[in-house]
Amino acid sequence: MTKILKEALINKKIYGVYRGLRRGTERIICRTVTSVGNKYIYAQSYKIKIKCSVKYFPDSDALLGTGEDYDWYRSEEGARNRRKADKLAIKLRTTDYRKYSYFQLIEVARLLNLDISEVEERA
Repeated sequence: MTKILKEALINKKIYGVYRGLRRGTERIICRTVTSVGNKYIYAQSYKIKIKCSVKYFPDSDALLGTGEDYDWYRSEEGARNRRKADKLAIKLRTTDYRKYSYFQLIEVARLLNLDISEVEERA
């Protein structure tokens, strides 16, 4: 089952994005995968719970797994993109949406794949 994942990761570098309490610190670490089990990836001193599909070769920016305050990705670019996405999510949470029109908000909701059926029915 994990044969594809083993071939993709053994002796390869993976990158961890810090997800602990101090999120303001941009910390990305690199570790070499030593082994892959059914539920965990082992990278030097880290035990990482597998979160991706073990049936397919993972993309470079796909989340491989989580563990010990880090989310792990196949490439450094994937890890950096996760940090950028986190910062953008914070901006989206703190945005005052009252200054945007109905149509602009509907477009944003569609891009985020939100259910807008009840809003469209009333309008």
